[in-house]
Amino acid sequence: MALIETAQKFLFADEREMQEAGLSQTTRGRMIRLRDIYNHWLAHPRLLDKDIVAEIIRRYRIGKSMAYEDLKIIKFCLGAMNQSTVDFERWQFRQRLDEAWNTARINGDARAMAQLVNAQGKFMRLDKDEATAPDYSTITPPFLEITGDVSVVGFDPIADVDKLVKKLTARYIKAEAHDVEFEDIENETDT
Repeated sequence: MALIETAQKFLFADEREMQEAGLSQTTRGRMIRLRDIYNHWLAHPRLLDKDIVAEIIRRYRIGKSMAYEDLKIIKFCLGAMNQSTVDFERWQFRQRLDEAWNTARINGDARAMAQLVNAQGKFMRLDKDEATAPDYSTITPPFLEITGDVSVVGFDPIADVDKLVKKLTARYIKAEAHDVEFEDIENETDT
């Protein structure tokens, strides 16, 4: 199993689950390291790649190339930061909404709290009726019939195609290889 696939499957698995899956001690340790850095990056989403690499090296005392490999795996699991995934954007919105709510509550700013409630309602689509979703059960896939008739796709059929196949097979494919005799030729540069 490739390391990225292992990370996707076991990034949040507990030690027992990884052991039962037969992961080596080294791989289990790496999954825990990746999980730690993954959570660190989620807690500090504005950190740059070089900051994450420096943090990996500082925490785990590993080489730079291994730290960059860990960064690649973490970015794959997080979704590229340059092309943020929808899940990451949702998570980030919720974090910022919570921070803004706490600030507004501490400051006693009722107007800001009302705006945050409004923003959360739009974000959660609470103003939309759930019954307006399309009924996917009414969609029927097209019927496809498998056929050997080439005229179905617009080609002209070949008359006696079986005969032609046998003729071409006999012409271009030899039934068996024959042993041949050979003789050694001395290299002329040796003289």
